[in-house]
Amino acid sequence: MIREKINTVSIFVAVYFLLPCLAFGENVDGIVDPAEYPFSQTFDEGRYELSWDIKDAIVYFAISVETTGWIAVGFEPVTLMEKADMVFGWVDGDGQSHIIDAFSTGPYGPHPPDEELGGTTDIIQFAGVEAEGITTIEFSRHLSTGDEYDKDIFGEEGNTIIWAYSGSDDFRNFHVRSGYGRIGTSGGTEISRGTGWLLVFHNITLSIAFIMMLFAMYVARYMKRKRWWLKLHRRLMIIGVVLSVLGILAVEYIIFRAGGAHFRISHSWLGMIAIVLLVINPFYGRLILRSARERKPFFKVVHRWIGRLALATTLATIIYGLFQIQIL
Repeated sequence: MIREKINTVSIFVAVYFLLPCLAFGENVDGIVDPAEYPFSQTFDEGRYELSWDIKDAIVYFAISVETTGWIAVGFEPVTLMEKADMVFGWVDGDGQSHIIDAFSTGPYGPHPPDEELGGTTDIIQFAGVEAEGITTIEFSRHLSTGDEYDKDIFGEEGNTIIWAYSGSDDFRNFHVRSGYGRIGTSGGTEISRGTGWLLVFHNITLSIAFIMMLFAMYVARYMKRKRWWLKLHRRLMIIGVVLSVLGILAVEYIIFRAGGAHFRISHSWLGMIAIVLLVINPFYGRLILRSARERKPFFKVVHRWIGRLALATTLATIIYGLFQIQIL
């Protein structure tokens, strides 16, 4: 009888102490059970979900995102992403999970690991799983770490956050989507920046610009027998250049509002090179008309090759962008 009572008490004690660990955020295994976290907030129309819990001055987070690249959350940015305490996580092709405790040193980055800045990595536990196109990263850390590159979590007013994710496992690559929100011990909310239509505008204008420039080259190559070919060629190129500039300005504004780094990825550099080529090429076209006869062949060759390079760079920019947003 005594032994049975001891066994009953032991079972009760085990259940009493172990159940909270299993049910409220302490099972850091990369798998989020329905009752594991008491707080949760979705962003980006449900594609990004952040869950959290607090126990014994330790905060537990789970991030689940519809992507196969890195996923991230940042705490308390000052201006855009400047001075944000950031955590990046991903699962590589071998199924190994990785995490980086980072800090954004400027409004557009970069965001090196804390250790590179003289701080410390303060992630206590982490795990990740990638399955069916969804990446999940769980991690834990103290509410206050004492590291100058970490922000205290869940003060009286909660925390402003940055969320982001990419199609690449390289955390230095540009994000596909990003946004802002607030989270705390009473729940969370999404902060809308209202720039989604600008991304559509960016894609449409650059696509039309590419078609215009392609047609302009066709006119110059195959329609010179027509008296109006030069006028049509000019107008098509001017429309293409204007649309390209407008498209670039639109995406630069998106990056500015989202806190991204403008020229940290190849897509941005390709776009700017294409714009420069497109802007300078009409000047060579005018030189063909105004230069002496002996110099015309030279300017024609330069004008023709700058146009080809501009078209090729624009196409490369579009293709790279489609990879960035995971269409290709």
